[in-house]
Amino acid sequence: MINQLDFGGFDPAFVGTSLDFSSVDALRLFNEFRLGTAPASFSELHPTERFAALSTESVLWHELRHFHDSLLAPYSAYVFRLRIDMLVNLLGLFTYILDREISPKANCIPVPLIRWWHMNDADRATWLAMLPPRTDGAAWVPVNVPVFEERDVKLTSRVEKRLLKSFDELLRLVSAKRDRIRDLTFNPRLVSALSSFQPWQVFELSGLAVQIQDLWSVYGADDVRFFVNRIVQTPESPYSAPLLLAQQICNAAGVEFSWALAGICSAWSLFGSYEHDHWDACPSVRFSRLWHLLSTEGVDLSRSVPDLFEHWSACLKLSTVADAIAETRKIYIGIPEVLVKHFEAAGLTRDKSSDLLLRVTTGVAQSSELMAKIISEDIGTYAVPYSYLESLDRYVNANVRYVLQSTGVIFGPSRDELQTSGKVITWEVEQAGKRVVLLYAEPLKLSEKQFVTADDALELSDLFALTEFVFSDLGRERGDVQRAGRVAFGESHLLPVEVY
Repeated sequence: MINQLDFGGFDPAFVGTSLDFSSVDALRLFNEFRLGTAPASFSELHPTERFAALSTESVLWHELRHFHDSLLAPYSAYVFRLRIDMLVNLLGLFTYILDREISPKANCIPVPLIRWWHMNDADRATWLAMLPPRTDGAAWVPVNVPVFEERDVKLTSRVEKRLLKSFDELLRLVSAKRDRIRDLTFNPRLVSALSSFQPWQVFELSGLAVQIQDLWSVYGADDVRFFVNRIVQTPESPYSAPLLLAQQICNAAGVEFSWALAGICSAWSLFGSYEHDHWDACPSVRFSRLWHLLSTEGVDLSRSVPDLFEHWSACLKLSTVADAIAETRKIYIGIPEVLVKHFEAAGLTRDKSSDLLLRVTTGVAQSSELMAKIISEDIGTYAVPYSYLESLDRYVNANVRYVLQSTGVIFGPSRDELQTSGKVITWEVEQAGKRVVLLYAEPLKLSEKQFVTADDALELSDLFALTEFVFSDLGRERGDVQRAGRVAFGESHLLPVEVY
């Protein structure tokens, strides 16, 4: 029995789409859909299984839309740039952590560092006293981390000399980048006592519009009605809020419920230029403004999508989609250029990590450039869910990451054979003499336009996971984060110890 509410989840740390399957049955059914051998109807199934089956069939297109939106929206480009900035600085932290001169007797690293950094000396001593005895009988000696102080510090990305003081500056720089990401992803202006309307909900509406269109095309109106009603009856579903947005925007416009209109409105809302509009470029702000405009004047569905977009931007005195796409291109193109300058200015020797960062960020820039060119010539096809799904061979191909840590899957072929077929395995365990794969990735093969390999996408996500393991107090329970940290420090003289 398949009993799972959500099978996807866009992860900006992975360049592509991510699918999470909690059972072998769900993965088997997904592969049947891909091969065209899935059942023609699920109407006889128990409602829970029916909803799960329809979700499994359509989740890929939902997540693929997120990937393409991320290559086009300035919001996503800024978040990606900040995450890369954070990653570069976090990788710099490792040079301090492993420096024997700074921490000559260290045998453990308190994680996450953000918590340890904010603990005073007394709290640190209390925490150390509560640890169980080490197996080697030695005292616990943590790496030397400065104690956070509330003071103004001029932050610079260049560190002249590796000292405890510069370690503190680097930690502050990372924290500043993290705060900047929060500023982008959480808008306090759209929080009330009863609700919160944030950018992620507009992105989810874009994905849900495509997902519903796929279900309509493949299974028809009855299954779409069932799917939508099931979401309405399940408030904890991540799709409840986007569904409400779709209903509200159509009601505001005075038209019948339309996933095409929902898709068009979400697309315009995502493509706002921060250079022109500052914080009014926030997707949830643009959507709210559009909602009020449509409430006043309705919508003329006989107009073309480009005309509607230009009209909405003019009426609301907000940036155009063309402004936003130009900004996104500039951001993505600038990331590898800035990385090269950073490595040169810091006098860093190019290594495996820096080469990976340059390859992936260059590939992302090329992906964004191609998508921008296509969309600039034909925004209407992209904005409307039906025509978008019919045109996937025109757009950038995505890697798909399969997360199977709740169940695992046994592959018969050898690792070499799987690699030849395009599958890249990064997490597997042996059980009862069999190789159980918990995480792997492969390219979708929907188009030939691809600039980031599955190997590189996985390797970058592992780097993000490792830095989150060491520094971040959010998302630590994720299996990929814990695995990355334990593997990285498995052969180290430093034992990671969780700070609670």
